[in-house]
Amino acid sequence: MASDADDIIKVVGKCKLNRKLGEGGMGVVYRGYHEDLDLEVAVKLLPANLAEREGMAERFLREARLAARINCAEAVRVLDCGQEGDQYYLVMEYVEGESVLDLIRKMGPLPIGKALEIARSTATALREALDQVGIIHRDIKPENIMLTGAGKVKVADFGLAKIVEGSQEDTGGGLTAAGMGMGTPNYMSPEQFMDASTVDHRADIFSLGATLYHMLMGTRPYEGETIFQIVRKVEVEEPTPLPETVPPGVRMLVSRLMARKASDRLQTYDEVIRAIDQVKTMLAGAAAAQTVNA
Repeated sequence: MASDADDIIKVVGKCKLNRKLGEGGMGVVYRGYHEDLDLEVAVKLLPANLAEREGMAERFLREARLAARINCAEAVRVLDCGQEGDQYYLVMEYVEGESVLDLIRKMGPLPIGKALEIARSTATALREALDQVGIIHRDIKPENIMLTGAGKVKVADFGLAKIVEGSQEDTGGGLTAAGMGMGTPNYMSPEQFMDASTVDHRADIFSLGATLYHMLMGTRPYEGETIFQIVRKVEVEEPTPLPETVPPGVRMLVSRLMARKASDRLQTYDEVIRAIDQVKTMLAGAAAAQTVNA
């Protein structure tokens, strides 16, 4: 094991942990083996400091159970969750591959067609989570979009999900405190900084646009040394323009996804998917015309 913390926890539930994969605001993730399922899995452990906060452990398990209901090829499956002593855990499908962030770090800006396909698949996963279970993600970013060895998209970590107000799963538990930002500042919508408990799926549409920008540009849309600097930039500044090598239709798509006001963005995932398909068709037509003229 890589650290003292890794040595302490070797078995959780029915899973044997064998390697730390990563760590984020809502937990540490290990690769493990589920004995009953005879399956390689990923196991997220809720940190003790979060588990001690009022309502946090309840929220962690509640949203894990909701995420387990999502039936979508583009979403990482949640297989199990539970509590063992003071430790709360979530068992997920293990994706053999790399994150989009890993790919960007390796390649720099991604080919436009690949970036659009990743964005489309991500939008599909977000739509199914919203339609099937009534939750939004709230932390869409390249690190949370996995690519299998075959290049298929798997959206991970619905652990920051918010139950949409008015859905059948909204029991009024108030598990998200008003004013809590929740998410990754470089990709967050302006309204999410103000009060994450009131945002709707259009916040994820903004984050999807910021992720698409990162894929096309090779850098995040907003940078800063502190969260306050990033918040200020999101509120009043436009990201550095995408290069001229990115066609106008693609640049317009990113702008529509990342509109500062939620009402100015594309409003539904069906609209997002149609817009991406229209841009892909336009690019295919331009490529065919170039071939004819060559």
